[in-house]
Amino acid sequence: MTPVKVTQQRSWGPIGLLAAVIAVAVAIVGFGAYFIIKDMRATSAAEAKQKAEAELEKKEASTPWTQRAAAIQGIVNYRDQKPAWLTNNHKQGKLTYAVTPSVGGDHNPVWQNCMGDVYKAPIATEHATHSLEHGAIWITYDSKLDAAQVAKLAERVTGKEYMLMSPVDNLGSPI
Repeated sequence: MTPVKVTQQRSWGPIGLLAAVIAVAVAIVGFGAYFIIKDMRATSAAEAKQKAEAELEKKEASTPWTQRAAAIQGIVNYRDQKPAWLTNNHKQGKLTYAVTPSVGGDHNPVWQNCMGDVYKAPIATEHATHSLEHGAIWITYDSKLDAAQVAKLAERVTGKEYMLMSPVDNLGSPI
């Protein structure tokens, strides 16, 4: 008689456990690799953006502001075109200017505050013009401009030295 071979059944428990551990390990490595690659792409995109901005700043810095301003349609260089308007005498009382808002000329001896001040009502042009003489930027807007647009504009002015903003009645353009 020949001995009967008895095969032992495989124990699937340890095999299943090993497969589960391998699957979890692959998932952890896969998710880790995904987030590392994603972070690297975001970092390289941010670096590319910074590089582009730096190149633009370098290009702008090499071009004088007068040339950059001349390239903007609608800007008038009153120093070149109307130098007689840009007197700087102190005068009392109400003054008349060739354009509204004033771009310079005779003005009141007292400045308008221009430390990022946003005025909700029209201000005396004679005082604002004195601020312009000292390098201030006067942002004017039509008094009928939408409140949301005024608020957005005010964000750019508030707290900035040598800047002021005020409405002007019948300005002729929104800003």
